[in-house]
Order: sequence, then C-alpha cells, then structure tokens
Amino acid sequence: PSENVDYVIYIDDFNPFPVIDYEFKSLNNRKPDLFYSQENLTNIRAFLDKNGIAGDDFFLVIDAAFIDTKSKENILEKFKIDFPYIVKIGFKTLIIGQNFNDLALKDKALLLQLSSFYAGGGFNYVLADALYIPSYNTGSNAVNYKRRHKDESFDVSIVIPVYNNFSYTKQCIFSIFKNHPLLNFEIIIIDNGSTDKTKEYFAKFNGLNNFRFISNDENLGFAKASNMGAKVSNSEIILFLNNDTVVSKGTIDEIYYSVNSDEAKSLKIGAAGPLLLYPDKKIQQAGIMFEERLVPYNAYSEMNISGCGQSDIKNAIYIKSYNALTAACLMLKKEVFESVGGFDEGYINGFED
Repeated sequence: PSENVDYVIYIDDFNPFPVIDYEFKSLNNRKPDLFYSQENLTNIRAFLDKNGIAGDDFFLVIDAAFIDTKSKENILEKFKIDFPYIVKIGFKTLIIGQNFNDLALKDKALLLQLSSFYAGGGFNYVLADALYIPSYNTGSNAVNYKRRHKDESFDVSIVIPVYNNFSYTKQCIFSIFKNHPLLNFEIIIIDNGSTDKTKEYFAKFNGLNNFRFISNDENLGFAKASNMGAKVSNSEIILFLNNDTVVSKGTIDEIYYSVNSDEAKSLKIGAAGPLLLYPDKKIQQAGIMFEERLVPYNAYSEMNISGCGQSDIKNAIYIKSYNALTAACLMLKKEVFESVGGFDEGYINGFED
C-alpha cells in the first residue's frame, strides 16, 4: 500500500497461519523478518539449477523485462567498477523474464536474497531493495546503486585474525563478498604465521582497495592480532570477526545500525553482536551471561531457533542488553575500543573479549 503501515504480513492462501509468539519488527528501514519453507528452498534450487547456477555461486540478477541489450552491457561494466572483489572471484549473470514472474512471491524473495545484486525495475526492484540487496533501478534515471564503494574512507573495518584453516577463512571472506553490505567496508586479515595456503591465496587480493592482508611470522594469538588490525583500520567502526563464521545478508548492516543509529547513541550502546547459529540452525549463542561464580556462558546455547513454541526461544531474537558479548562477531566504535586499551594481550585465545 502507498500509505504508511506498521507491519506487512504476507500469507499464502493455502497455508495455515504459523504459530509465532513474538513481536514482528516494524518496517522502519530495517531488515525484515523472512521465514522460508522447505518448499520455497526446493523451488528455488530447481530454478537455479535449470539456469546453470549452483547454490553457492556468486550471481547477479538482470531483469530482462526492464533492460535491453545495451543497458545490460552498461550495468555489467558499472558492476565491475563498483564491486571489483566479485569480479576477482568470478560471478554469473542470471537473466530473468516471465519465468521469474511466474514464481510465488516468497520464491522470488528467496531467489533475490540468494543473489549478489539486482538490476531492474518495478516491484522487483522494491522487493530487492527491501531485502538489503545492492540494487540498480533501471526505471529511474535519478537512482543509481544504493551503495557505492569508496576509495579512501569506510563505514566499517572488518578485522579477521587467522591461523591456518584456509577453507574456513575463504568461506568467511566469500560470504561477505557474496552478501556485500550496503555499507562501505574494508576487510583486514591479520595472519598469525599460517603454514597452509592462506598467505599464498589471499595475498593476491591486496590489489583491491578494500582488502588488506597483513602477515605475522608467528602465532601472536587473537588479542594481539585483533589489536594490530584495529590500529591500521580506516574507519570509525570496527567489526571483529572469527574466520569460522559465515555472514548472512544484511547482518553487518543491522549490527552497524545497532551501534550507530540515533537511538543507539541516546542509549549509549558500547558494542553490538548478532545471533550466532550453528550450521544446523541451533543457537551457538545470543549474548553472554554470568553464573553465580561469575563464569561466563553462552545464552540460549543449543536451543533450536525454529522452535517458536519453546518458552524462552523468542527472547533470543529480540534486540537485548547484555553484560558481555563475544568477539566472534563484535562491532564497536574505534574510539571506545581504544579508550579501554583494546584487547588484553595477557590472554591467549580465550577471555580476552
């Protein structure tokens, strides 16, 4: 609807309303809640497979209903300039037409969310834009890419200490590139003397203006490596990130909003982190609590995120205040980090956060 609304709920007419016993987030320019069924996943996997795209491929969507051949070439050229790291890795182009419009709305939303970029117009542009997908509106000469990559300044510096485990690090970096935030970001890898192919592989990314690989001769531990990364960062906001994480679309933007919005400033929020899930969607943690002996433990650990009927599970997905957060994924202002002296380097890989 064109008028202002507080909530939008879309329900397939052949499905019963799901049991959801927590508040919906209001539509205040934040990432919406989306719940996909197994049927949606199956439909989109079949659609991508038919178009020669694997589930983990980088791909951009070009809407043939709005784009002619010449415009397509212009968009691809602009894409290569504004998102050079995608070109470095390689991406595929998915041309959609009537076959896309035949999909159900939730199938469309899922397909767009899996993509790295959308170029088109009409409702599909609005949908992509609402899902935090970098988009180009071909229906308006006044609207360009929602996020342009800058050469010098960044909204957030992502600091990732690594020691071996090349496959984890590659998966982590690729998840950021594939789901590139709408923020201008730089990635800083601090390598603690890895002996696998980490150094050899990521050194070639140093040609990108938003990527730096810094190599130590020995394993200095998480605290020292993170402090090194913070010191050379080029933004006022730092995100410390473990290399064994996979970043979902919109996550970095959401955490950034949580520490940098006017509301966050009025509440004097010092740091923010996300809900962390295991691959099987069970909760790894949703904040840190302390038991009576003051030993920290992960809140809601091992609970199933899809179990809305569980009495406490809804609390895990609220924005909530905690005494401590894990540096597995931790965002805070650089001035705050420096004012407390950074991470205590007396701790080696545990409790420094």
